[in-house]
Amino acid sequence: MKLGILLILTSLVIGCAGTVDNAEPPAELLDIKESKQLSLLHEIEYGSVPSQYIRVKPLELSNEIIFSDSMGKVTVFNKKDLNIRWQNSFDVSFTSAIGGNDSVYLLGTRSGEVLAINPENGDVNWRVSVSSEILTSPVVYADTVIVKTVDGKLSALNAKTGEQKWVYQRDVPALSVRGNSQPFVLDDKIVTGLDNGKLVILSIATGDLIWEKTIAIPRGRSEVERLVDLDADLVVRDNVLFVAGFQGKLVAIDLSTGSFLWTKKMSVTKKISLEDNRIYVTDDNSHVWALDASTGGTIWKQTDFTARKLTSVAIIGDNLAVADFEGYLHVLAKADGHQLVRDKVDGSGIDVSPIIIDEKIYLQSKKSVIYVYELKPLAL
Repeated sequence: MKLGILLILTSLVIGCAGTVDNAEPPAELLDIKESKQLSLLHEIEYGSVPSQYIRVKPLELSNEIIFSDSMGKVTVFNKKDLNIRWQNSFDVSFTSAIGGNDSVYLLGTRSGEVLAINPENGDVNWRVSVSSEILTSPVVYADTVIVKTVDGKLSALNAKTGEQKWVYQRDVPALSVRGNSQPFVLDDKIVTGLDNGKLVILSIATGDLIWEKTIAIPRGRSEVERLVDLDADLVVRDNVLFVAGFQGKLVAIDLSTGSFLWTKKMSVTKKISLEDNRIYVTDDNSHVWALDASTGGTIWKQTDFTARKLTSVAIIGDNLAVADFEGYLHVLAKADGHQLVRDKVDGSGIDVSPIIIDEKIYLQSKKSVIYVYELKPLAL
């Protein structure tokens, strides 16, 4: 059974005098000279408090933003004015982020169901069971929905009916980080990272394996030391794939040949952000990195947020937005990573990456509250 890595780590080290907590304490926030200002534009409650370890990310479409909570509620907001277009509750516990497009919304549940929801009115078009819990967004491509489950399977479903087309299965380790990278489709092929440290490319028509690549090799004596999950969402540009793993490496792969262009030792489970020729990423120590996408070389590294459980990085103009476990929003300079401004958003904490819409920062707190910020020059 897939276990939450945080639960495991908190119970591993037993000393002579009893249980010892050897986790690194979160860094105290340093005083900074603010050179930008954050203005709160909206604060909207939309659902119930999410369950622990569930990160139900919103889906942004051309005219709407769709939010869900772990208690089964889906809320569709008009993008222009943030008015609610419809809201519906379902008798499930959502564990995946929302997938889909303007024609269908797709969500996965703790019990291993996939719901296809009608965007017009919130009705369920179809509802089918797959093999186990779903932690990442189902992906729709043409007439196929791809669903990744925690037991190492990828299922292809008919987008109109939910009928199963094929299943691809690989064994998963006994212990893994709670999370899955989202599959994506490239030239009629499915690309995804697995919990065994391998990257695979499958035929979307048949589910047949086209090729696989080992990104991270399990090492060490304990199950924890051998964790190599590829849980960070993959990024592709100009036929180069960027992929990262837990306790592993960040690598660039030429998709036409399968060869490594470069590798960098780094433990990453969060989304990689790519702009121009730079990669921006948060590692598992909550250090923020800017890397050269061509070589993997370090441009800068921001270490002020050690152990603060940072989200992944969102790019907004010449700045980067990131949030932490205490509910702070931090804005960094894209050029060198120095802190520009911060604001305490929500004491419940934030573990879902900020999203940027029309140059505004959208944040989703653990209390299922949406906050919308505008980043402005510092008032004189």
